[in-house]
Amino acid sequence: MAITTGNDFDKTSISNELVGLYYYYLSQSRVNTSASAVLGFCPTIQSASYNPFINEEDLNLLECNFDTTRFGTPSEGIPKCYRIMSNPQIFKTLLQHNIFYDKDEPILGTYPFRYFLLFDGFNTPLVIKPQHITDNLLEICVRTSLNQNSKYTLFAYGYKGDRLGNIEGIINNSPMLAPVTSSAYSQFLATSSSKFMEQNNINMMENEMAYSQKIDSANLQYKQSLYGGLINNGLGFIGSLFGGNIGGMVSSVANGVTNTIFSGQTNDLANQQATEVKQLSDYAVQRMELATINDYMKTPRAIKSLGNDLFFNMNLNKKKIMLYEYSMNPVQTNKVRKFLKRFGYKIGDYLEPHLINIRSRKYYNFIKFTKCDITGDIIPREHLEEMKTIFENGVTFWHVDNGAIIKEYNYDNVEV
Repeated sequence: MAITTGNDFDKTSISNELVGLYYYYLSQSRVNTSASAVLGFCPTIQSASYNPFINEEDLNLLECNFDTTRFGTPSEGIPKCYRIMSNPQIFKTLLQHNIFYDKDEPILGTYPFRYFLLFDGFNTPLVIKPQHITDNLLEICVRTSLNQNSKYTLFAYGYKGDRLGNIEGIINNSPMLAPVTSSAYSQFLATSSSKFMEQNNINMMENEMAYSQKIDSANLQYKQSLYGGLINNGLGFIGSLFGGNIGGMVSSVANGVTNTIFSGQTNDLANQQATEVKQLSDYAVQRMELATINDYMKTPRAIKSLGNDLFFNMNLNKKKIMLYEYSMNPVQTNKVRKFLKRFGYKIGDYLEPHLINIRSRKYYNFIKFTKCDITGDIIPREHLEEMKTIFENGVTFWHVDNGAIIKEYNYDNVEV
């Protein structure tokens, strides 16, 4: 498996499988880098699950930049994202443990005298009985693949003939989910920023249009006042000239000059006021934009998912898979060993007389039947019932030819 670089894409597929979601991988080595900033920033993250058995080398990854166009830039900078491009079936061997049995009493190495517990910190421990392990090798394996609930199977390879963990194993049904938060600012950029910015642009255009209209109106009024005053004063001047009214001529000239001066000042004032109104409106739009963005950036991050008991369960086993071995203490072992030497093992089978081995031990054999059937045509019935009772209560066969002393149990009564 390898890491390649490129641009992220919108298609939701992994290894030609349509999954409907985007899967990204964050390795343990990058948890304390800017790559983890997206976990508390990006509003579209649906879940963050922990799978202890998937490593970076198990996957094909696409290294790409975080989509800042849609979601903005975290304060830590632009993080790298690692898009998962493959969905392999992962099979790993976690532990191998050799099984040894007691030479004299092999049954002491089997359940219930000895057994193993496999515990991952999340699920009910798995009881492993040594008598069902093949080749005296306990091999703990795991199978997993991509999934949003971190499912996996822990099992003993070959236990009761199961080599895939489908029947005898721990199937993790406890989703290992970390808390997920989202940024209001990132949510705003992803869902409302275009509409917000477009409304600001419309407001600026309306300010520009209102400003242009006010300037045009002021200029038009100035021209009307200027040209209208000149014409009226000019006609008055001509009328005074023909009428020989010198005072009227002077008054007309003075009025014309005065009107021209004040019309120009009025026009300048109108233009200045229109400019100030436009600048204030533009400033208000810009400040409102900055204030809105600042409010979103200061808004505390919202919780999308609380996760579960992931961190407690992880620390419960110190992030390890534990294999516990249970057996008897020396005192208990000695008691059971003496019992087995005296009474032997329970076979739990239906045997005919010629199949019963009464010389499987060196010094004595103890035979006991749950139900004994003895027949005989010439043996009285009461004697048959007495013989049945003897065998059902148990009878010891002493091998005196091997040096056994009757009722002496302090022998190392080994199997032969």
